[in-house]
Amino acid sequence: MKRDTIEKIIVATFDTIAFITFCFFANLLNSLVAGIIFFTVFAVINNYLPDEKRIHADRLLHCFILSITFLLYCIIIYNVGLLYMTKFESILVSICLVVLASITTSNFLWWKRNDLNKRVFEWVKFNQNNELLQKYRKQLEETDKKKYYIYIYYFEEQKSFETISKIMDIDRQRIGEEISIISHHIEYGIRLK
Repeated sequence: MKRDTIEKIIVATFDTIAFITFCFFANLLNSLVAGIIFFTVFAVINNYLPDEKRIHADRLLHCFILSITFLLYCIIIYNVGLLYMTKFESILVSICLVVLASITTSNFLWWKRNDLNKRVFEWVKFNQNNELLQKYRKQLEETDKKKYYIYIYYFEEQKSFETISKIMDIDRQRIGEEISIISHHIEYGIRLK
């Protein structure tokens, strides 16, 4: 089986389990219909975010817990809203919170975790002729071809994780890990020297 197919099966299984788990809790809170609406909005927003920013956590389990907890908070807010508003108004307020918080959470988690990558990416873009950077690049080429090509594709050619994944047949999570290692080395071994 191709890596792409395996990845799609894992994602589909993850989404299905997350949906069933969330529906179970939403049903316990007597909010199954509202819960399905919130989950759908959440899934659609995440589908339209760039692949890199769709990562909610470093592991599937963390992502699962974060997503379910976040959506359960929206259900609780919806139920509290029913005490002060009509059902329609409460759903509307909760949907606005789902939209706002899912975008904010995704971006916040992504950039917090990748602030170093972003800083190094910008530095490399304007310092490609730096002697130490060129030495590091050559060292990667001689010792670790995988890191070397990830460095070239990401930092020099500015390709997306998705594109690198297709070219190198490596999953995006692994690419992110390699970029973090490269960024750490450039930041503390070259840029700050």
